[in-house]
Amino acid sequence: MGFVGIDRNYKQDAFIGLTAGIGFVVLNKVSAQFVLGLPAIALSVGQLSQFVVTAMAAPAFEETFFRGVLPGTLQSLFHNKTWWLFNIAQATLFALFHYAAYGVGFQTAFVGAFLFGLVAGLITKYTNSILPSILMHSVFNSYLWLMSNVSFGGI
Repeated sequence: MGFVGIDRNYKQDAFIGLTAGIGFVVLNKVSAQFVLGLPAIALSVGQLSQFVVTAMAAPAFEETFFRGVLPGTLQSLFHNKTWWLFNIAQATLFALFHYAAYGVGFQTAFVGAFLFGLVAGLITKYTNSILPSILMHSVFNSYLWLMSNVSFGGI
């Protein structure tokens, strides 16, 4: 599989990523134990900057590494074993990263991030593009940031 970039089918990829991101928002509303958590960003950083980091930069960097670079590296190191092993490995590393970074409970950070990583890996494999997983991650992080930082008057 190698490094997965953004291909010419970007409209379909964008639709898949946005739909999957909305799906994770709905899943979060239905089952609160799958909240992934937010990074602890210094309060001195302006809210717009915090949003850009949380909703745009972090998803782009994380997806490029966990769904782009890491699977190709694992495949070359372990001589192209089954794709599912690499998907489980990248999802596990993604979950460990979020568990360690956010310091919230195991079920909150690890389980939610692991499921997210599996789905993002599947979507990346299916589309052969990281754009859908970046958009899915951005939609979900945007939702989490808004719920943590914006008052909606009792909603």
